[in-house]
Amino acid sequence: RAGEHGKGFAVVAQEIQKLAEQTKKAVDDIGKIVTESVKNTDGAVSVMEQSGKLTEAGMCSIQKVVDSTSMITVSNEQMTGQIMEMDMTVEDIRIHSSEVASSMEQVNANTQSNYQAIEHVTAAAQENSAG
Repeated sequence: RAGEHGKGFAVVAQEIQKLAEQTKKAVDDIGKIVTESVKNTDGAVSVMEQSGKLTEAGMCSIQKVVDSTSMITVSNEQMTGQIMEMDMTVEDIRIHSSEVASSMEQVNANTQSNYQAIEHVTAAAQENSAG
């Protein structure tokens, strides 16, 4: 019976390990997204400073400002997508956490049931040896 419990605990430990790996990946992904967001923001600031100087140069410069604005829009769309990915990753982590908690509750219930069975067998054995 101890082997069965060990398997249950091994399954829980394996699920916890998977969750830890997923959490690490999510943290790494978030770090990459943050780094990319900083790069995009720095690029956007640089483009805006440049567009102010180019506006004074004439109609050709105005077209460059329009192009720069398009780049910023694309960056914002990318950031929105990245934020949505982060949200999905966090939701996955929440789901897996719930699964692990449910598994732990089942292990606890099984352990309590086995403990009661052992107490019953022990009491019966003591009763048989006394009588």
